[in-house]
Amino acid sequence: MKKERILIVDDELSIVKFLRATLKDSSYEVLVAMDGAEAVRMVELELPDLVILDIMIPNIDGFEVCRQIREWSQVPIIMLSARANENDKVKCLEHLRPHTAEYVKAHYHFDGYGCGLCQTGVPCESKIPTESDLT
Repeated sequence: MKKERILIVDDELSIVKFLRATLKDSSYEVLVAMDGAEAVRMVELELPDLVILDIMIPNIDGFEVCRQIREWSQVPIIMLSARANENDKVKCLEHLRPHTAEYVKAHYHFDGYGCGLCQTGVPCESKIPTESDLT
């Protein structure tokens, strides 16, 4: 059976490592792009089943990446951001319609004891991935 493929687009290595390890543990095939231009190319070439897209990425920001992808693809996109600005949320949702997956206001914490990605600000504890988790 073919594994579902998820593209993570983020330039923060610690976030990428955490998401990659978590998704691999859930049996997804994980692809990674570290900037906007690479993300657009990978969606074209790799045809992922889902894109997890940070707003603040180099080269082309997440809003523009989303706009470019939406010109030719209906792949579900989760816009992931630590930005609290309500205008950013509205802008994300406008870019994602009519094929919105989700906009997630994320809170990250990396304190040496746990690693969390939370939608509400309440820590979701998990172990910090080691190098062996990522290979």
